[in-house]
Amino acid sequence: MISLLRGDWLGAGTSLVSFIPYIGDAAKLTRIAKYVRSVENAIELAAKSEKFADKLQPALKQLHELLKRVPLEKLPDSLQAPLKSLKSKLDELFEAPGKLATPKTNAQLRAEWEAANQKPWPKDPATGRNQDVSHIVPKADGGANSLENIQPLPHADHMQRHIDAGDFRRWGARGGRKR
Repeated sequence: MISLLRGDWLGAGTSLVSFIPYIGDAAKLTRIAKYVRSVENAIELAAKSEKFADKLQPALKQLHELLKRVPLEKLPDSLQAPLKSLKSKLDELFEAPGKLATPKTNAQLRAEWEAANQKPWPKDPATGRNQDVSHIVPKADGGANSLENIQPLPHADHMQRHIDAGDFRRWGARGGRKR
C-alpha cells in the first residue's frame, strides 16, 4: 500500500507477489486479498487517468506475466479467489485495447486544438512543417498531455524555451525524461 501511495508501482506489484512463498502463513493470506483490492483499485484509476496509466502499466504487465505462471489451482482457496479475480482483470486489461487511458499523440492533440480553435495548426515559418506541440507545463514536470496545456510553437522557439528554463539540464540530472 505504501509503495502504491509513493507511486512505486513495481514495488507494489513485487510486494503483492512476494507473499506467494508464504502461503502457509495465515496472516499473509488476509494481506494478499487487501493488496489485490489495492491493485484492482489502481487499475480502475488507470482507466481514467492517462498519466497514472503510463506509470502503472509496466508493473501491471510484470504482475500479469507472473500470475500467468503461478499455478493458482494449487493454492489454498483463500488465495485462489482474490488472485484469480486479479488475473482475470489483468487478462481483460491487456487483451482488450483501450482499457487503460492511453497518452495522446501530438497528432491527436493538434486535431483537438484545430477543432477547438476552428483553424489549422500553424506551420513553422522556418521549416514549413507543423509547429511543435509545446506543453505549457512540461509533461516531465507533471504537466497534462491535454488541450488545456498545449500551444503551437516554432521548433526553435520551443527548444529555446526549454533551454532558457534549464529543463534539459534539470531533466538530464535526474536520469533523463521519464515516460
